[in-house]
Amino acid sequence: MAASTAVKVVLLDIEGTVCPISFVKDILFPYALKALSETVKTQWDNPDFVKYRDAFPSEYSSSKEALESHARDLVERDVKVSYLKSLQGYLWEEGYKSRDLKAPLFPDVPAKLSAWHEKGLKVMIYSSGSVPAQKLLFGHTDSEPSDLTPLISDWFDTVNAGLKTEPSSYEAIARCHADIPIQEWLFLSDNVKEVDAAKAAGMQSLVVQRPGNPALSDEVLARLPVIETLDSLDDDFTVKKQLAGQKRQRSTEPPSPVKEDEEEGAEAPDSKKPRQTPEIPTNEANGPPPRESNGDEVSGTKNPEGFRVPQGATASVDVDAPQPDTDEATVTNQAH
Repeated sequence: MAASTAVKVVLLDIEGTVCPISFVKDILFPYALKALSETVKTQWDNPDFVKYRDAFPSEYSSSKEALESHARDLVERDVKVSYLKSLQGYLWEEGYKSRDLKAPLFPDVPAKLSAWHEKGLKVMIYSSGSVPAQKLLFGHTDSEPSDLTPLISDWFDTVNAGLKTEPSSYEAIARCHADIPIQEWLFLSDNVKEVDAAKAAGMQSLVVQRPGNPALSDEVLARLPVIETLDSLDDDFTVKKQLAGQKRQRSTEPPSPVKEDEEEGAEAPDSKKPRQTPEIPTNEANGPPPRESNGDEVSGTKNPEGFRVPQGATASVDVDAPQPDTDEATVTNQAH
């Protein structure tokens, strides 16, 4: 089944989507902090460094110790502010040039970017890391060729687009390429809040669940389409390989609540025999005997399928109900 809206732009997150989270947190961040200690000692008044230094609030840019301490605090708390991201990009540049740093992309990424590019699709990047840092990463990967920047049509960060959890940021990005309707953009990210924001703006969007990423909740698995690799996307962006966890969820969930017809011991709903209400013996002195419970009943009303629904809830089809025997899912149709 093909997507009902064609995809002309693939907008990609970086961390946890095209490269492991561990590369950023365990390699890039520590490298920048280590380089910063030497940089503030040797380049404090160097014009190349001054513009990054002076971008920090004045209470931190006035001394080497204050700036370094503040930068370490921001990294430890994972605070994403533009002046820190710009400084990190500057510090990483030397590491990439010296080949101390090389970005490890997930194996499926280089070939998929190349295939999309050859088909005439636009591939763009939207990350909380600065645009210069994005270009350094894609320019120094562990793939062959190492430089993948020619495959990227445009670059966006929190400075030129806005916060990634705000729908207005995705609207702003789409306006930069006004010839392409926002409905024809597909945003891929490991961050559920970012996916929700992109969808709220009108883009198509999927969650990418990579090794090392935090586990997704059952609510997310039920609500959003999730893929484990870019190879899960067919040429027409049909999801051809569903996340294994979503399939397992249907097979490992406990059985649905027992239908009232089965509780009562009456005929199954498709029986053509008229349903009869069993007589319940009564005791005139004490009234009807208490009814035994099997522990599966839930007070409330029944939905059209005969399942009990808690009072105040809305009857709906259960996400774990038997599904059609197919592995295909549509990007647009599943992303409600």
